[in-house]
Amino acid sequence: MKRAYALLSAVVAALIAVSITGCMQNNNPGGKSGDTTLYTAGYSNNAAGVAVPCYWVDGRRIELSMLDQAKNGKATGIMVSGGSIYAAGFTTNAAGILTPCYWVNGVRYDLPLSDPTKTGAWEWGIALSGGAVYTSGYTVNSSGVTVPCYWVNQDRHDLPGLDPAKNAFAFYIVLSGSDLYVSGQAFNSSNVSMPCYWKNGNIVQLSLPASAQNGLVEGMSVVNGTVYAAGECAYSSNGPRVPCYWAGAAPTMLSVPDPTKSAYALGGIVAIGSNCYVGGLAYDSSGVGAPCYWKNGVRTPLSVLDSTRYGEVDSILLSGSTLYAVGGTSNSAATQPCCWENGARTELAVLSPLKGGYAFGCSLGPAPSEAADPNAAYYPTLENAVGTWANTTTSGSGSTVKTLSISAAGSYALVSANSSSGTTSYSGTRGAISCSQDQCTLSITDTFTSSQPISSSTAWTAVTSPQYSIGPALLSGGKLYMMFPIGVPIFMASGSISGLIGTWSASTVEVAGGTETHRKAEVAFGAGGTITTKSYQDSTGAFSSPTTTSGSYSTQNGILTVTMSGQSAQNTAYKFIGNYLVVGSATDADANAFTKQ
Repeated sequence: MKRAYALLSAVVAALIAVSITGCMQNNNPGGKSGDTTLYTAGYSNNAAGVAVPCYWVDGRRIELSMLDQAKNGKATGIMVSGGSIYAAGFTTNAAGILTPCYWVNGVRYDLPLSDPTKTGAWEWGIALSGGAVYTSGYTVNSSGVTVPCYWVNQDRHDLPGLDPAKNAFAFYIVLSGSDLYVSGQAFNSSNVSMPCYWKNGNIVQLSLPASAQNGLVEGMSVVNGTVYAAGECAYSSNGPRVPCYWAGAAPTMLSVPDPTKSAYALGGIVAIGSNCYVGGLAYDSSGVGAPCYWKNGVRTPLSVLDSTRYGEVDSILLSGSTLYAVGGTSNSAATQPCCWENGARTELAVLSPLKGGYAFGCSLGPAPSEAADPNAAYYPTLENAVGTWANTTTSGSGSTVKTLSISAAGSYALVSANSSSGTTSYSGTRGAISCSQDQCTLSITDTFTSSQPISSSTAWTAVTSPQYSIGPALLSGGKLYMMFPIGVPIFMASGSISGLIGTWSASTVEVAGGTETHRKAEVAFGAGGTITTKSYQDSTGAFSSPTTTSGSYSTQNGILTVTMSGQSAQNTAYKFIGNYLVVGSATDADANAFTKQ
């Protein structure tokens, strides 16, 4: 499908009987320096609470297929090679059995289980070699014992445990030269978990720190034949988990904020030269788990949405001087998937802000052909949206001046000055702003209304429940077009588009008072000058039973004239920017845009 967008003004939105609000969000559209793009695997919960597997390309979410749309699925690892995108994970069938799988460019390949009637299987790691896809995880056999394994394409290879009657788990897989490594844990005959990895199918048990009673290995890497493994141990069966890593055979303990609380080295390990990086989380004295990474054993906490709520790092990646970490951070509604780039956090686009999601794995690769599309140049990013933007509109004797301030830390403040009949009133919102390629999110934390201009003494009122607006945005030529607060729908083309002719659609999500409102509009311009619109609104995004209207349109000298059934004709100026159609006021195509100050 050709990717294109249109921007229609509030006037046209009224004509098509759709009231859409949206906002601006933190967006990473194309490749990074050196044409390198961050790919992140995870899941996003829909409004019904079902986990939908997906990956993000520099923040833009792409959903992956599932066995059953009503059952959970998650993507846990991702790699990019030869122009193809590979993701590992699982979906759930109609019987409720978790089924490991991998996707290649969105095509799913289900993997065989030890016993197809047993649930509890999971798949974590992915690696590529010689055109083959290697994935790792575990299944459950007919005796109910968890069996570690790896798959080569769709062939399963079981790995030995310390005791065939006891559980063992495989997590991540690494290929180094001709050797294959898998990290994990195996329970011995005394039912004690021991840290281990498998090399070419043979189990290698790692030593525990002195006095430690059990442990496990999660992340691993291999550098010049040395195995670096990250995990945890415990000094008693009910004691706190203590993070550590092994370089070869000897464990190195990682610093923690409170030794009476648990910490977990679950976010992978990277060894470069004399430096070793480990991702994970650590609980503080108040019992809150916070995302962090360790460099040579010293912990660095990462930024969060709410310091009183849980977060974790599930994967790390080092490229030159840039350290990437992916995982989740929680607000009062849910855990939100995010990535950190040298500590700067970006939330990733989700299906439902009230339900959230998680990011598990990440990889760097070249920009996909779609991300390299000229459209990508027009998506806003937090970096190029930072600053102060203003928009002025007039109506009769009144005017409204809106000022939007965006900080590099991802916060915003939006202030409106509304003048009419010689008096001016002021209102505004503030909170967090983030962007992904196809949508923008404004997370509102405070509001104010006043008869006085905003100042340091302005009394802001905290919102009592999560409030969000999600919708598309466009940045071009020093102007910022957005669905919220201006009310400019941005429509995506469906199928072949020739000028205006074709079908365009736009969708938004609003959250207020714990309730989601999903809106969608479709506008079809016919070759014969006909226009048909459909509008949808519900609480789940199912989008059924539209309200349909029809009319006619014409264009001349940059003016779009629309006449809907039973209404008078309305004129709106428009222009094309790349593959976008920008529609403004009756005389100015940029009337609804913010201008950089």
